[in-house]
Amino acid sequence: TPPGWDSTAIMSGSYYEYTAWINGRSVYRGSRAADYSTDFFANKLSGFLASAPASQPLFAWFSPYATHSGKDELGLHDHKLPAVPPRHKSDPRCAGVPRFALPNFDEADVSDKPAWVRELPRVDSFYAGGYPLHKHCASLLSVDDAIGRVAATLKQQGRFQNTMWIAIGDNGWGGGSHRWIAKSAPYTTLTPLCVSWPAGAGVERRQVRFQVSNVDIAPTICEFAGCVMGPFPSGFEVDGQSIGGLIAPTISKSVPTRNAILMQNKGGAWQIPPWKAIKTTSAHPLGLWHYVEYSTGAKELYDVSGGPCFFWQPGNPGDPCELRNRAGDPATLSVRQALAEQMRAMW
Repeated sequence: TPPGWDSTAIMSGSYYEYTAWINGRSVYRGSRAADYSTDFFANKLSGFLASAPASQPLFAWFSPYATHSGKDELGLHDHKLPAVPPRHKSDPRCAGVPRFALPNFDEADVSDKPAWVRELPRVDSFYAGGYPLHKHCASLLSVDDAIGRVAATLKQQGRFQNTMWIAIGDNGWGGGSHRWIAKSAPYTTLTPLCVSWPAGAGVERRQVRFQVSNVDIAPTICEFAGCVMGPFPSGFEVDGQSIGGLIAPTISKSVPTRNAILMQNKGGAWQIPPWKAIKTTSAHPLGLWHYVEYSTGAKELYDVSGGPCFFWQPGNPGDPCELRNRAGDPATLSVRQALAEQMRAMW
C-alpha cells in the first residue's frame, strides 16, 4: 500500500487470471464470472467507500482495464478487442453500435505526412468500414455497472450530491486515423474529460470547448479540497493549472492562462521516431494550431480549428482531422516559425 492511501486494490494482469494485491495481501483470481476484473475491483471500491468515515472527505481512483484487449474466460486473447463479461455478450444495447471511422480513417493520400506514416500499409480487412466497437461497448457496460454500484454506495451515505466525478481516458487512440490503429503518435493525444458534480456544477449537461491537460487534474482537485500544491522538494513548481472555473464557474474563477500545451513521445513505440509538439489553445493569438517536430527533421503543422475531429466533416472550416500538413506551405511560414520558437522556449 503506497504512502498516503488508506485502502488499495492493485492488479497485475487484465480481465481474468491475474494477481490482485488487496491492502498488500496477494490474491490470485481465475476465470470465473466473479473474477472479471472490472467487477471484482468495483466491488472492492464500493467496500472501501462504505467503510470510509462519514465525517471525512474521501478520494478514490478507479482504473478498470476495459477497454484494452485481453484474455477472455476461456483464456483466448484477441489482440484487437477487449474481453466481455458473459452477462453482456448478447446485450442488445450494443447491437447497433456503428463502426468508428473519422474523416481521416485509412487516409488514402498520406504523401504530406512524415516517412513513418507514408510507410504504413492501408488498414487490413478486419477494419474495413471502420474500427468495430461492439465489444468495446459491451466491455464498457461493465464499467457502467461499476459506476452504478459506486453511485449507490455514495447515495446510501448521503455523499452523492457533493461528490465530484472525473472521468478521463488513460491515453489517446489512433482508431485507423491516417492508417494508424494504435497510440503514441502526435495524432492520438486527445482524450475525453467528463466531470459531474451535482452540488457544485449543477445537473444541466453542457460542453466546454477548452483544451486542458491531465496535469491540471491534481491542482483542480486541490483547489476544491482546500489544499495547496508545491513547490516540491525538487524545487519545481506545479506544472498544471486548476480548471475549477470551467467546472463550477459560480464557485471558482480558475481557468488555465496558458495558450499552448506541450506534448512529447520519446520513441521506441512501434516505428514512430521521437517527437515533440505544441498545440495551441483558444487563448493563442495565432488561433488553433498543432505543430510537430520529429527527431528525423520532419515537421507537421495543422490548422485544428473547427474541431474536434469527431464533430467535423469535409467542407467545414478548419482541419481538426489533420488531413493537410501545412508545414511546407509558404502562407503559414510565419505561424510555423512562431510556434517552433515558442515550443523551444517552453521546453
